[in-house]
Amino acid sequence: MNQTKTQRIVEDIRRRIEAGELGAGTRLPGARRLAVEYGVSVITTTRALDELEGLGYVLRRERSGTYVCKPPLALESIVLIVSTGLESASTACIDYWRGISSCAESHGIRVRLVRAEDGSLASLVSGYPALRVGFIGVMTSPSRGFSRLIRERAAPYVSLGMEDLDTLHCVTEDRRRACRALVERMFADGYRRFGFIGNPRAGNHVLARLAFEDTVRRFGGAPGLVCAADDSTILGVTAGVLSEKSSLDALIIMGGNMPVAALPAVLGCGRRIGLGVMSENSTVLQLGSVAYVASYSQAASGRLAFSALSRVARGELTGSFTLYTPFEILAPGAMA
Repeated sequence: MNQTKTQRIVEDIRRRIEAGELGAGTRLPGARRLAVEYGVSVITTTRALDELEGLGYVLRRERSGTYVCKPPLALESIVLIVSTGLESASTACIDYWRGISSCAESHGIRVRLVRAEDGSLASLVSGYPALRVGFIGVMTSPSRGFSRLIRERAAPYVSLGMEDLDTLHCVTEDRRRACRALVERMFADGYRRFGFIGNPRAGNHVLARLAFEDTVRRFGGAPGLVCAADDSTILGVTAGVLSEKSSLDALIIMGGNMPVAALPAVLGCGRRIGLGVMSENSTVLQLGSVAYVASYSQAASGRLAFSALSRVARGELTGSFTLYTPFEILAPGAMA
Protein backbone atom coordinates (compact mmCIF):
# COMPACT_ATOMS: atom_id res chain seq x y z
CA MET A 1 0.00 0.00 0.00
CA ASN A 2 1.29 3.48 -0.84
CA GLN A 3 2.01 5.67 2.15
CA THR A 4 2.77 9.35 2.51
CA LYS A 5 6.13 10.46 3.90
CA THR A 6 4.50 11.35 7.22
CA GLN A 7 2.87 7.94 7.52
CA ARG A 8 6.12 6.14 6.73
CA ILE A 9 7.93 7.97 9.54
CA VAL A 10 5.11 7.30 12.01
CA GLU A 11 5.07 3.60 11.11
CA ASP A 12 8.85 3.27 11.38
CA ILE A 13 9.11 4.92 14.81
CA ARG A 14 6.02 3.07 16.07
CA ARG A 15 7.53 -0.23 14.92
CA ARG A 16 10.79 0.51 16.72
CA ILE A 17 8.91 1.38 19.93
CA GLU A 18 6.78 -1.75 19.80
CA ALA A 19 9.84 -3.91 19.05
CA GLY A 20 11.61 -2.53 22.12
CA GLU A 21 14.33 -0.76 20.14
CA LEU A 22 13.16 2.51 21.69
CA GLY A 23 12.27 1.93 25.32
CA ALA A 24 10.05 4.04 27.57
CA GLY A 25 11.81 7.24 28.53
CA THR A 26 14.05 7.31 25.45
CA ARG A 27 14.51 10.83 24.10
CA LEU A 28 13.85 11.02 20.36
CA PRO A 29 15.77 13.34 18.03
CA GLY A 30 14.06 16.66 17.35
CA ALA A 31 12.08 17.43 14.21
CA ARG A 32 15.11 18.94 12.46
CA ARG A 33 17.37 15.96 13.11
CA LEU A 34 14.63 13.55 12.07
CA ALA A 35 14.16 15.56 8.87
CA VAL A 36 17.80 14.98 8.00
CA GLU A 37 17.63 11.30 9.00
CA TYR A 38 14.56 10.58 6.84
CA GLY A 39 15.39 13.00 4.04
CA VAL A 40 12.15 15.00 4.38
CA SER A 41 11.06 18.49 5.44
CA VAL A 42 10.77 19.67 9.05
CA ILE A 43 7.02 20.13 8.45
CA THR A 44 6.72 16.42 7.66
CA THR A 45 8.62 15.27 10.77
CA THR A 46 6.67 17.70 12.96
CA ARG A 47 3.41 16.17 11.66
CA ALA A 48 4.78 12.70 12.36
CA LEU A 49 5.66 13.61 15.96
CA ASP A 50 2.21 15.18 16.41
CA GLU A 51 0.55 11.95 15.25
CA LEU A 52 2.79 9.78 17.44
CA GLU A 53 1.85 11.90 20.45
CA GLY A 54 -1.85 11.63 19.57
CA LEU A 55 -1.46 7.86 19.41
CA GLY A 56 0.11 7.81 22.87
CA TYR A 57 3.55 6.59 21.79
CA VAL A 58 5.49 9.71 22.73
CA LEU A 59 5.21 12.68 25.06
CA ARG A 60 6.48 16.08 23.92
CA ARG A 61 7.78 18.37 26.64
CA GLU A 62 8.35 22.04 25.91
CA ARG A 63 12.04 23.02 25.92
CA SER A 64 12.95 19.44 26.86
CA GLY A 65 12.22 17.16 23.91
CA THR A 66 10.14 14.20 22.80
CA TYR A 67 10.16 11.04 24.92
CA VAL A 68 8.92 7.51 24.28
CA CYS A 69 6.07 6.41 26.52
CA LYS A 70 3.82 3.38 26.55
CA PRO A 71 1.26 3.96 29.31
CA PRO A 72 -0.58 1.00 30.86
CA LEU A 73 -4.00 0.29 29.41
CA ALA A 74 -7.16 -0.02 31.44
CA LEU A 75 -8.87 -2.33 28.92
CA GLU A 76 -8.72 -6.06 28.29
CA SER A 77 -10.86 -6.10 25.15
CA ILE A 78 -12.35 -3.80 22.54
CA VAL A 79 -15.65 -4.24 20.72
CA LEU A 80 -15.85 -2.76 17.23
CA ILE A 81 -19.44 -1.96 16.34
CA VAL A 82 -20.30 -2.00 12.62
CA SER A 83 -23.57 -1.68 10.76
CA THR A 84 -22.74 -4.72 8.60
CA GLY A 85 -20.44 -7.70 8.85
CA LEU A 86 -16.78 -7.12 8.05
CA GLU A 87 -17.00 -9.38 5.02
CA SER A 88 -19.39 -6.93 3.30
CA ALA A 89 -17.86 -3.74 4.69
CA SER A 90 -14.26 -4.26 3.60
CA THR A 91 -13.94 -1.09 1.54
CA ALA A 92 -15.67 0.99 4.20
CA CYS A 93 -13.82 -0.04 7.34
CA ILE A 94 -11.01 -2.51 6.67
CA ASP A 95 -8.31 0.17 7.03
CA TYR A 96 -9.86 1.33 10.32
CA TRP A 97 -9.82 -2.31 11.45
CA ARG A 98 -6.17 -2.69 10.52
CA GLY A 99 -5.16 0.41 12.45
CA ILE A 100 -7.02 -0.62 15.60
CA SER A 101 -5.92 -4.26 15.40
CA SER A 102 -2.23 -3.39 14.98
CA CYS A 103 -2.27 -1.37 18.22
CA ALA A 104 -4.42 -3.88 20.11
CA GLU A 105 -2.20 -6.80 19.11
CA SER A 106 0.95 -5.03 20.31
CA HIS A 107 -0.68 -4.47 23.71
CA GLY A 108 -2.25 -7.91 24.05
CA ILE A 109 -5.83 -6.64 23.83
CA ARG A 110 -8.56 -8.74 22.23
CA VAL A 111 -10.67 -7.16 19.48
CA ARG A 112 -14.16 -8.38 18.70
CA LEU A 113 -16.40 -7.31 15.81
CA VAL A 114 -20.11 -6.98 16.60
CA ARG A 115 -23.02 -5.84 14.47
CA ALA A 116 -24.88 -2.78 15.76
CA GLU A 117 -28.11 -4.76 16.05
CA ASP A 118 -26.51 -7.57 18.11
CA GLY A 119 -28.40 -8.00 21.38
CA SER A 120 -25.22 -8.89 23.28
CA LEU A 121 -24.00 -5.27 23.17
CA ALA A 122 -26.28 -4.18 26.01
CA SER A 123 -25.01 -6.91 28.33
CA LEU A 124 -21.39 -6.05 27.48
CA VAL A 125 -21.96 -2.41 28.40
CA SER A 126 -23.85 -3.38 31.56
CA GLY A 127 -20.86 -5.47 32.60
CA TYR A 128 -18.49 -2.48 32.58
CA PRO A 129 -16.20 -1.82 34.47
CA ALA A 130 -15.86 -5.43 35.67
CA LEU A 131 -15.52 -6.63 32.07
CA ARG A 132 -12.91 -3.93 31.28
CA VAL A 133 -14.23 -3.59 27.73
CA GLY A 134 -14.24 -0.52 25.50
CA PHE A 135 -16.36 0.23 22.43
CA ILE A 136 -15.61 1.82 19.06
CA GLY A 137 -18.45 2.53 16.67
CA VAL A 138 -17.06 2.31 13.13
CA MET A 139 -18.97 4.57 10.74
CA THR A 140 -22.20 3.94 12.59
CA SER A 141 -24.29 5.91 15.07
CA PRO A 142 -25.46 4.14 18.25
CA SER A 143 -29.15 3.93 18.97
CA ARG A 144 -30.57 6.28 21.59
CA GLY A 145 -31.02 3.40 24.00
CA PHE A 146 -27.44 2.25 23.53
CA SER A 147 -26.10 5.80 23.92
CA ARG A 148 -28.07 6.21 27.13
CA LEU A 149 -26.68 2.95 28.51
CA ILE A 150 -23.11 3.99 27.61
CA ARG A 151 -23.55 7.23 29.54
CA GLU A 152 -25.22 5.56 32.52
CA ARG A 153 -22.42 3.04 32.88
CA ALA A 154 -19.70 5.60 31.95
CA ALA A 155 -18.32 2.96 29.59
CA PRO A 156 -15.54 4.12 27.23
CA TYR A 157 -16.95 4.69 23.73
CA VAL A 158 -15.44 6.37 20.67
CA SER A 159 -17.18 7.07 17.37
CA LEU A 160 -14.81 6.46 14.45
CA GLY A 161 -15.04 7.74 10.90
CA MET A 162 -17.83 10.27 11.29
CA GLU A 163 -18.70 13.37 13.30
CA ASP A 164 -21.51 12.15 15.55
CA LEU A 165 -23.42 14.84 17.43
CA ASP A 166 -24.89 12.23 19.79
CA THR A 167 -21.47 10.90 20.84
CA LEU A 168 -19.11 12.57 23.31
CA HIS A 169 -15.90 11.21 21.78
CA CYS A 170 -15.20 11.21 18.04
CA VAL A 171 -12.16 10.40 15.93
CA THR A 172 -12.36 11.04 12.22
CA GLU A 173 -10.83 12.67 9.17
CA ASP A 174 -11.51 16.39 8.71
CA ARG A 175 -13.24 16.20 5.36
CA ARG A 176 -14.22 19.87 5.41
CA ARG A 177 -10.66 21.14 5.78
CA ALA A 178 -9.31 18.46 3.45
CA CYS A 179 -11.76 19.28 0.65
CA ARG A 180 -11.15 23.00 1.14
CA ALA A 181 -7.39 22.51 0.86
CA LEU A 182 -7.85 20.27 -2.19
CA VAL A 183 -9.82 22.95 -4.05
CA GLU A 184 -7.33 25.63 -3.00
CA ARG A 185 -4.41 23.60 -4.36
CA MET A 186 -6.16 22.97 -7.67
CA PHE A 187 -7.07 26.66 -7.95
CA ALA A 188 -3.40 27.52 -7.39
CA ASP A 189 -2.55 25.23 -10.33
CA GLY A 190 -4.93 27.07 -12.64
CA TYR A 191 -8.22 25.14 -12.52
CA ARG A 192 -11.33 27.33 -12.42
CA ARG A 193 -14.52 25.48 -13.44
CA PHE A 194 -15.20 22.84 -10.80
CA GLY A 195 -17.66 20.02 -10.36
CA PHE A 196 -18.28 17.83 -7.32
CA ILE A 197 -19.78 14.33 -7.16
CA GLY A 198 -20.78 12.71 -3.88
CA ASN A 199 -23.47 10.70 -2.15
CA PRO A 200 -26.01 13.05 -0.47
CA ARG A 201 -27.02 10.25 1.92
CA ALA A 202 -23.50 10.06 3.39
CA GLY A 203 -22.79 12.61 6.10
CA ASN A 204 -19.07 12.78 5.31
CA HIS A 205 -19.84 13.56 1.67
CA VAL A 206 -22.19 16.36 2.72
CA LEU A 207 -19.48 17.93 4.88
CA ALA A 208 -17.04 17.86 1.96
CA ARG A 209 -19.64 19.27 -0.44
CA LEU A 210 -20.38 22.24 1.82
CA ALA A 211 -16.66 23.02 2.05
CA PHE A 212 -16.36 22.66 -1.74
CA GLU A 213 -19.16 25.13 -2.44
CA ASP A 214 -17.85 27.65 0.08
CA THR A 215 -14.29 27.49 -1.27
CA VAL A 216 -15.30 27.84 -4.92
CA ARG A 217 -17.38 30.92 -4.05
CA ARG A 218 -14.56 32.43 -1.97
CA PHE A 219 -12.03 32.02 -4.77
CA GLY A 220 -14.36 33.55 -7.34
CA GLY A 221 -14.43 30.55 -9.64
CA ALA A 222 -17.41 29.48 -11.71
CA PRO A 223 -20.34 28.24 -9.57
CA GLY A 224 -19.56 24.66 -8.67
CA LEU A 225 -21.65 21.95 -10.31
CA VAL A 226 -22.76 19.42 -7.67
CA CYS A 227 -24.08 15.99 -8.69
CA ALA A 228 -25.29 13.03 -6.66
CA ALA A 229 -24.08 9.47 -7.20
CA ASP A 230 -23.36 6.21 -5.42
CA ASP A 231 -21.28 3.15 -6.25
CA SER A 232 -23.83 1.87 -8.77
CA THR A 233 -24.30 5.16 -10.67
CA ILE A 234 -20.94 6.93 -10.43
CA LEU A 235 -19.63 5.91 -13.86
CA GLY A 236 -22.73 7.10 -15.71
CA VAL A 237 -22.99 10.32 -13.67
CA THR A 238 -19.34 11.14 -14.34
CA ALA A 239 -19.72 10.52 -18.06
CA GLY A 240 -22.71 12.86 -18.12
CA VAL A 241 -20.93 15.57 -16.15
CA LEU A 242 -17.97 15.45 -18.56
CA SER A 243 -20.01 15.26 -21.77
CA GLU A 244 -19.13 17.35 -24.84
CA LYS A 245 -21.41 20.14 -23.60
CA SER A 246 -19.56 20.44 -20.31
CA SER A 247 -17.19 23.34 -19.66
CA LEU A 248 -15.68 21.85 -16.50
CA ASP A 249 -11.92 21.66 -16.26
CA ALA A 250 -11.80 20.11 -12.76
CA LEU A 251 -13.80 17.48 -10.91
CA ILE A 252 -13.72 16.36 -7.28
CA ILE A 253 -15.13 12.91 -6.48
CA MET A 254 -15.87 11.66 -2.98
CA GLY A 255 -16.33 8.30 -1.51
CA GLY A 256 -14.96 4.81 -1.09
CA ASN A 257 -14.59 3.12 -4.49
CA MET A 258 -16.35 5.92 -6.40
CA PRO A 259 -13.18 7.73 -7.62
CA VAL A 260 -11.68 4.49 -8.93
CA ALA A 261 -14.95 3.47 -10.60
CA ALA A 262 -15.26 6.90 -12.26
CA LEU A 263 -11.75 6.89 -13.74
CA PRO A 264 -12.68 5.39 -17.16
CA ALA A 265 -15.13 8.26 -17.74
CA VAL A 266 -12.55 10.87 -16.69
CA LEU A 267 -9.80 9.46 -18.91
CA GLY A 268 -12.16 8.83 -21.81
CA CYS A 269 -13.81 12.23 -22.00
CA GLY A 270 -11.36 13.43 -24.64
CA ARG A 271 -9.92 16.45 -22.84
CA ARG A 272 -7.68 17.31 -19.89
CA ILE A 273 -9.57 17.25 -16.61
CA GLY A 274 -8.06 18.00 -13.22
CA LEU A 275 -9.23 15.18 -10.94
CA GLY A 276 -9.35 15.64 -7.17
CA VAL A 277 -10.12 12.73 -4.84
CA MET A 278 -10.44 12.11 -1.10
CA SER A 279 -8.57 9.06 0.21
CA GLU A 280 -11.55 7.46 1.94
CA ASN A 281 -9.66 4.17 1.86
CA SER A 282 -6.26 2.94 0.69
CA THR A 283 -7.52 1.92 -2.77
CA VAL A 284 -7.93 5.61 -3.67
CA LEU A 285 -4.19 6.12 -3.29
CA GLN A 286 -3.80 4.08 -6.48
CA LEU A 287 -4.96 7.22 -8.33
CA GLY A 288 -2.01 9.25 -7.08
CA SER A 289 -0.30 9.28 -10.49
CA VAL A 290 -3.25 10.98 -12.23
CA ALA A 291 -5.15 12.83 -9.48
CA TYR A 292 -4.78 15.38 -6.73
CA VAL A 293 -5.28 13.45 -3.50
CA ALA A 294 -6.45 14.79 -0.16
CA SER A 295 -4.50 12.10 1.64
CA TYR A 296 -5.50 10.99 5.10
CA SER A 297 -5.06 7.51 6.48
CA GLN A 298 -7.97 5.52 7.87
CA ALA A 299 -5.43 3.16 9.44
CA ALA A 300 -3.98 6.19 11.26
CA SER A 301 -7.51 7.12 12.35
CA GLY A 302 -7.94 3.60 13.72
CA ARG A 303 -4.73 3.93 15.72
CA LEU A 304 -5.82 7.34 17.00
CA ALA A 305 -9.21 5.89 18.02
CA PHE A 306 -7.42 3.12 19.93
CA SER A 307 -5.30 5.70 21.75
CA ALA A 308 -8.31 7.91 22.51
CA LEU A 309 -10.36 4.99 23.81
CA SER A 310 -7.51 3.88 26.06
CA ARG A 311 -7.07 7.40 27.43
CA VAL A 312 -10.82 7.75 28.06
CA ALA A 313 -10.77 4.44 29.96
CA ARG A 314 -7.82 5.69 32.07
CA GLY A 315 -9.58 8.99 32.76
CA GLU A 316 -6.94 11.01 30.90
CA LEU A 317 -9.42 12.40 28.36
CA THR A 318 -12.63 13.85 29.76
CA GLY A 319 -15.47 15.91 28.33
CA SER A 320 -16.50 15.86 24.71
CA PHE A 321 -13.94 16.00 21.90
CA THR A 322 -13.42 15.39 18.20
CA LEU A 323 -9.91 14.39 17.11
CA TYR A 324 -8.87 14.66 13.47
CA THR A 325 -6.24 12.64 11.64
CA PRO A 326 -3.60 14.77 9.87
CA PHE A 327 -3.90 15.09 6.10
CA GLU A 328 -1.87 16.47 3.23
CA ILE A 329 -2.62 17.43 -0.36
CA LEU A 330 -0.61 15.48 -2.93
CA ALA A 331 -0.28 16.64 -6.54
CA PRO A 332 -0.42 14.03 -9.32
CA GLY A 333 2.71 11.90 -9.22
CA ALA A 334 3.75 12.98 -5.72
CA MET A 335 3.57 9.42 -4.41
CA ALA A 336 5.56 7.91 -7.25
